[in-house]
Amino acid sequence: MKEKFTVESLLGQLNLGGAAEAETRSVKLPEKGVVKEMPEVAPVVAEPFRIPSTTEGACREIEKLKGKELLAIDTETTGLDPLTDRIRLIQIGTPGEPPLLLDMFSLDRRSVSAALNELLGDTGATKVFHHAKFDLSFLKTTGIDVEGPVFDTMLAEQLIVCGLANSPVKLADLSKKYLKRPLSKEEQKSDWSGGLSKEQLEYAARDVTVLLELYSPVSEAIKKARLSEVAQIEFEALPAVVALELNGILLDRQKLGKLTAQLHGELEEAKAECRKLFGDEINLNSPKQLLEALEKRGIKTDKTDASTLKSMEKKHPEVAVILRYRKASKAVSTFTEKLPGFIHPLTGRIHPSYWQLGAATGRFSCSDLNLQQIPNEPGFRGCFVPAPGNKFVIADYSQIELRVAAVISRDPVMLNAYRTGEDLHRQTAAILTGKDPSDIDKKERQLAKAVNFGLLFAMGARGLSDYAENSYGVKMSVKEAEDFKEKFFAHYTGLRDWHKMTNNGNHYEARTLKGRRRLWDSASSLNGRLNLPVQGTAADIMKIALGRLPKALESTGAKLVAIIHDEIILEVPEQRAEEVKTILVGVMESAGEGFIDIPLIAEATVADSWAGKA
Repeated sequence: MKEKFTVESLLGQLNLGGAAEAETRSVKLPEKGVVKEMPEVAPVVAEPFRIPSTTEGACREIEKLKGKELLAIDTETTGLDPLTDRIRLIQIGTPGEPPLLLDMFSLDRRSVSAALNELLGDTGATKVFHHAKFDLSFLKTTGIDVEGPVFDTMLAEQLIVCGLANSPVKLADLSKKYLKRPLSKEEQKSDWSGGLSKEQLEYAARDVTVLLELYSPVSEAIKKARLSEVAQIEFEALPAVVALELNGILLDRQKLGKLTAQLHGELEEAKAECRKLFGDEINLNSPKQLLEALEKRGIKTDKTDASTLKSMEKKHPEVAVILRYRKASKAVSTFTEKLPGFIHPLTGRIHPSYWQLGAATGRFSCSDLNLQQIPNEPGFRGCFVPAPGNKFVIADYSQIELRVAAVISRDPVMLNAYRTGEDLHRQTAAILTGKDPSDIDKKERQLAKAVNFGLLFAMGARGLSDYAENSYGVKMSVKEAEDFKEKFFAHYTGLRDWHKMTNNGNHYEARTLKGRRRLWDSASSLNGRLNLPVQGTAADIMKIALGRLPKALESTGAKLVAIIHDEIILEVPEQRAEEVKTILVGVMESAGEGFIDIPLIAEATVADSWAGKA
């Protein structure tokens, strides 16, 4: 059986320690006149930098940094994967002193890591990074833990320019914007695994010096934009994000193999049906040929996109066959055939990349593999499983967007429903149908869900009609949608007034309850200005919970393995699953304290796979 992967076990596999000891040396950067090979780049660092070549010398230099209130930290690595690549240099800058460069290939890793753990574990010092997730991940796998407070200039700048086009956030971009000078990144992609050149050392020292200089103007820009509180939320979520990526999630290859075989069978069956209907020569992936084939069978349409075909499938069986083919084809090509390629060779797990500000609302985005795009079907999600001896604890927020909208709009009906534990969907269904809430059936509640979520962001009648059918399988005419809309806003007057106020307000900026901001280059839609406060506040709540999770889960053996929208998945030793479930629910439900004055509900389950979510 494959040994269970942990970050701790990885540290033992990486042979990074020990090297020849030599004298501690101080290296001066070249005089101004020497930098004529790159005249477009002014020298940023006019001071010498320190690069001790003995472990004892390195530890002495690290000791001198203790008690400093501000430390800028950067790393140079042999690659981009913290699980297989290694840190070559760790650069540390502090005001008024030359930057310290630690060559981890020429020093004893364990001794230097121990000294750095003492330094970076000091909660009295602010640690400044640019793209902190990257550096923290490499430091973690090297055995170095960083305690807050942390300030990430990249995340900070993303908050400042959120929503604006052409707003790059790389270190060189920030140097140009705030310090008014260019920064060469030519050495970034050079080989950091061999002997280090003078140019590489200068580059490393320059980067950490620029980072140190950026702290003041970027932190001032955060304060000026009234983003300090939300920046703190983002920074405090970093340890959870680092753990999330390093932990990864396990894919059951046997289950995936069975699913792949099943989907190939469904694909071939759908292909055969399509060819029987439209002829052997048809290219099912050609919209032009599909339009012609449908027209020959008397089915008139000018588009073959999914929503158009879905609206026609009940009337035309031929369309249903095309949709079955497309679903099976996409499942095979996009998911089952590609999933094995994401399995990490060292850990045997999939390690997606999570981007804290991947969406303008402040919600996470995910890549390599994008778990948010895995179909919400048991066959697919059942392939993601905990390691042997473990369970998944899966929790997500119940109706988080509607709860946030109730707080923002101060709608009295919605607030009362959530405070008294009523089912808002059932109440809406009663309004739409004229029935007593106790008499509402499952189909009518589904109708109400479509109306609640559709009208929350000012959807029009035609849009609501399409949304209800495509997202909830609920048929409603445009006339019915208009009637439902009128009844809905006559009942939820606070929501109606919030829509009006937002429509008459600032068309270029919107904020969440925690102050997260989105800007627009040109006048925005009402939908966008309603969406940001709700989705963004939900993101704030999720990230507050993530910031608290690592401490709450200490000594439980639980690992954070996935985040999908409002859902958190933990991998937990089987005997502690119920205990951790209680902890997770408590952390999630308390994350709105102080700004959400109605109960937040997190629904949790213990499961043997991702498909086991209740």
